Amino acid sequence: MKNLVILGGIVLCLNSLQLTAQVKAPLNSIQAEKPLLFTDLPQKFSVSILAIEKIFAGSSSGNVKIPIDNNRIIQGVISEKLQRSKQLTTINIRLPQYQQALFTISKITGENQKVNYTGRIIHIDYGDVLLLKQENQQLFMLKEKQSLLLVE
Repeated sequence: MKNLVILGGIVLCLNSLQLTAQVKAPLNSIQAEKPLLFTDLPQKFSVSILAIEKIFAGSSSGNVKIPIDNNRIIQGVISEKLQRSKQLTTINIRLPQYQQALFTISKITGENQKVNYTGRIIHIDYGDVLLLKQENQQLFMLKEKQSLLLVE
């Protein structure tokens, strides 16, 4: 009988510990909005394709200047140039004017030697992203929310 009382007390203690140890996290927690980094830029603007071609033709390090609309310039420093295959080259550029955001540009050469560019400018601490899109041999940057972008 004494053993049953002790066993019952142990079970009761363990049960109470289990109940207090499991605190449930709120299911519908709302993440705080991140500040926006590219507020000085329009929603959509053109990028000089010649400047992008010049970056790919140049060295794997150094400073770059990319002209955009309204006589503005995006300046940066090439941090890495990777040629993953004959058809794919990627360049990473750090942008000091945008809190060291990372500008990743990829050059994709098709079978018929047609060149396409794709890329993005992103900073983990900010809520907006610039996506580089190509339409009819013209390059554009489009603003998007970072939360809508899938990380690769």
